[in-house]
Amino acid sequence: NYYSDNFDAGSYKTSLWSTVTGVRVSSLPCRLPSTQHYAMEFYSSSTRQLITQILDLRGVEYIKFYLRSGSSSNGCSTPSSTEGINVAYSLTSSSTWYTLEHYAPSCCSGGKTYTIYLPSAVQVSSVQLRWNQPSHSPFTSADVWVLDDVEIGNVIDTKLYEDLFTSTINADMWSSITGGSVTTPPCGTTDSGTALYFSGQGVREAVTSSLDLRQATGVSFYLRIGSVDSTCENAE
Repeated sequence: NYYSDNFDAGSYKTSLWSTVTGVRVSSLPCRLPSTQHYAMEFYSSSTRQLITQILDLRGVEYIKFYLRSGSSSNGCSTPSSTEGINVAYSLTSSSTWYTLEHYAPSCCSGGKTYTIYLPSAVQVSSVQLRWNQPSHSPFTSADVWVLDDVEIGNVIDTKLYEDLFTSTINADMWSSITGGSVTTPPCGTTDSGTALYFSGQGVREAVTSSLDLRQATGVSFYLRIGSVDSTCENAE
C-alpha cells in the first residue's frame, strides 16, 4: 500500500485525510523553496491537526515527510520549545493516540525531510496517523509549522552505496581515505581498469560516511593483495 500528498494541487486529498483543523494549504509558506509550490501550514488559533483516513498499513514500512518550523529567518512566527509537532498513530479499536516521534522547533527552521520506520504495532489493517501541534499561542499565524511531501509506503529498492573508482573517489560515500588513491594499480586491474590502490606510508584505510544501513543486506567488494606474481610487494 502507498499513500501520498504533496499538496501541489493547492488543496489536500480528501481520500487520505479525514480530519483537517487549524491548518491550511498555502503557497510557499515560511519561504518554502519555490520547487515545493504548496504545503500544509499549521497556523490557526484553534486545534491544529491532520488525521488520516483509516488506512491499511499491513506491509507498510515507513512514513516520510518534510517539516519546517517558523523562525525569524524564514519570515514566520517562531514556536517556543514546548510548541513542537507530534506524529502519532491510533488503532481504530482504541481512542488512544501513541506517539511515534516528537519534533521540537529547533529541528528544522531551514526545512528537513524525516523518515519514521514503522513498528509492527502500526503495520495493521486498520490504523490512523496524526500530525498535530498540541501547544501553541491562541492567535492566528503564531508559532507556525509547515508540513509537506507526505509519503506512507514501502521501501521498494534497497539503497545502494557504490564506488567503482572509475576515475575519482565518490566523495559522498567516504569520510576519509588515507594512504590510498584511485589509479591503475601495477598489481593488475579490475573491469574498470582503475581501483583504490593502497601504497602510502603509515596508516592505510578507507572509512565511509555515516550510512543508513537499515535496509542493507550485505557488502560486496573486489580485493587483490600484492605478490611477486602480481608485480607488487607481498603483503604480510
